[in-house]
Amino acid sequence: MAPDTVFLVDAVEAGEPTGTVLLMDAEEVDPGTGWNVHRTPLALLMQYLTGARVFMLGIQAGCTDLGAPLSPAVRQATSAVVRDLLRIRP
Repeated sequence: MAPDTVFLVDAVEAGEPTGTVLLMDAEEVDPGTGWNVHRTPLALLMQYLTGARVFMLGIQAGCTDLGAPLSPAVRQATSAVVRDLLRIRP
């Protein structure tokens, strides 16, 4: 596969209200631990996906405690993102 565009979707910590959806390109994703609540280096992964435009579609997390359920705001945002992505797929 050689996609021209890649969307990574994950929970983020961006200081926004819970459920806020953020669209960031590779330059906007902190290479440290700033955006990603899982602490994996997504900025590094984004750099290695060469040949494609790479975007991070982040949803502001609510509670990130292990085993915590999705908050209603995050669940609603997730459903909206999935609906929108399915609408634009080829």
